[in-house]
Amino acid sequence: MAAVLAAVILGFVSPQISLAQTAPADWCHNFNTNFGYGASGGSEVGHLHKALEKEDISFAPDTGNKFSKNQGTVSAVIAFQQKYSISPLSGFVGPLTRAKLNQLYGCLVTQPSITVTSPNGGERWERGKPYNITWDAKNVTEDVIVSIRNNGISTGSRVTFVTTAIPATAKTVSFTVPMDFTLGDSYDVRVGVGDSAPEDRSNSYFSVVAPTPADNCKYDGADGKNIGNIYKETSDLCKAVWDNSGANRPGSKVYFNGTLIFTYGCETGVCGNWCYTFTKSLFSGSRGDEVSALQIALIREGLYAGSINGIFNSTVVASVKAFQKKYSISPLSGFVGPLTRAKLNQLYGCLVTQPSITVTSPNGGERWQQGQTYRVTWNATAVDNDVYVSIKNETTKKITSSVAPVSAKDGSYSFTIDSTDYAVGDKYTAKVSNSEVSDTSDNYFSVVATDTITYTLTTTAVNGTVTKNPDQTTYASGASVTLTATANSGYHFVNWTGDATGTTNPATVTMNANKTVTANFAADAVVGCTDTDGGKDYFVKGTVTNATGSLSDLCYAADKRIAEYFCDSNGYKVYEWYDCPNGCNNGACIGSPSVAPTGNENLIASISAAILKIAQQINDLLLAGQ
Repeated sequence: MAAVLAAVILGFVSPQISLAQTAPADWCHNFNTNFGYGASGGSEVGHLHKALEKEDISFAPDTGNKFSKNQGTVSAVIAFQQKYSISPLSGFVGPLTRAKLNQLYGCLVTQPSITVTSPNGGERWERGKPYNITWDAKNVTEDVIVSIRNNGISTGSRVTFVTTAIPATAKTVSFTVPMDFTLGDSYDVRVGVGDSAPEDRSNSYFSVVAPTPADNCKYDGADGKNIGNIYKETSDLCKAVWDNSGANRPGSKVYFNGTLIFTYGCETGVCGNWCYTFTKSLFSGSRGDEVSALQIALIREGLYAGSINGIFNSTVVASVKAFQKKYSISPLSGFVGPLTRAKLNQLYGCLVTQPSITVTSPNGGERWQQGQTYRVTWNATAVDNDVYVSIKNETTKKITSSVAPVSAKDGSYSFTIDSTDYAVGDKYTAKVSNSEVSDTSDNYFSVVATDTITYTLTTTAVNGTVTKNPDQTTYASGASVTLTATANSGYHFVNWTGDATGTTNPATVTMNANKTVTANFAADAVVGCTDTDGGKDYFVKGTVTNATGSLSDLCYAADKRIAEYFCDSNGYKVYEWYDCPNGCNNGACIGSPSVAPTGNENLIASISAAILKIAQQINDLLLAGQ
């Protein structure tokens, strides 16, 4: 009896156990009284026996619902207490043991709930710094959306989505306050399941404040120019002034507390969102805003490192040629004609494309086998932010998500289908989403324990090869295989035919049948080029001919200058200026050279109005070949 009393006392003074309820659907019972060895009759002991049986704790209860020492009820209770670290191991059902029994088998149902814990009112967040948004979640199996609202503004975007499709069990997400956040004290955070409950908001407003102090600003430029000073503007952004003119160098970076806050040149469109619709033909000597836009586009392509000055000089010519080579635009003229202009508009034109995501696999009917790895694949258009990838069991509502955000441009994410997280069932869907867009499988796919169905994948290629990843003889139903085409020397990849189509390389094939895929290759174009004067003979009129036509050397008598055409190393027609000592006539300099010309030593880049007119005439002739 003394031992029983001691157990009662210890049970009342020990720490409290959480009472969150997870009662089974088939049976429950609320334990309301303390009892131990010697108790008999009534339902309390009988319910105790049932709970111990559900815990797989073996004992031999006798009839009459007796709390029998001899039959092992005491030992079974001790085993239960040991399993859940309840001290002391008394064999007596006191408050702690009873609380655990009610936690496991009590009939109280806890409703799903979310509680925002930070920021919860009064915090001061500095622009440019990272902060953690935290919350508690109980019995929430769905993903949650985290957003920040500025209640202090009446126009524009009041809500900023931090993330979507994040598991509620994550309970935290990092957020760096953008430098363009409006200063104010009317911000709060919402964490919730879509537009419905459960959800919660900060209890009170928190503030967004300016970064401090300005001496934490740092300039990181690579141009070697002298920095006059770094200071804080009224906008609370760090700014730098350097060289004698005080001009900002495009591309130079400024940091605050180690965080990049902006890059010079963004105001001209070098970074961030930018578009421009090109309408003119541009060539060496052209000037104006369209040339500046061309320079910005070439910077974004990583092909131009000069200044944005609106002048189409020799550096821009070389960059345009590199752009044409990058996108297989022929000839490599350095001239912006219709084809080059069309590609620029395709990349940077101001036609607005709405962001979208489309899940391509699994999209309905697939069979994913436990123990195998499969890819969720999707197509993304105009999606710059990362996405979350998740798989949901629509029967149990259990969700498994990507460990971290994934670049939308990746187009795939792999899941290993283990038996713990993926029970056998036929109602699974895949979801790819962020704060802007989302998409879910059109129909259910299945998870199976074993699957005897396998498929073969046959690839063919002439003048090239195709590699498979993974490279297997057969593939499980629903498996994804990546095909990569590699051309032989002198050939290039054209497209896929058969059970894969299009020009995307590598391509992904989902194995839901025996499939055959062919990679098609074509021979590289060989451009023949001839010059009747053998190259650069400034005193003989020559005619250059290739597949696009013929052009002859031209004389501009008023300027005593010729445009000398010749074939470059790629077989394209190009030209250079040459000043004739005695004037020119009919495409050639008058007289004969006292010293044989050696190449470009007499090339002169004219910036006069007359030369601009000449350049226009010449390049109008070239326009037909673009």
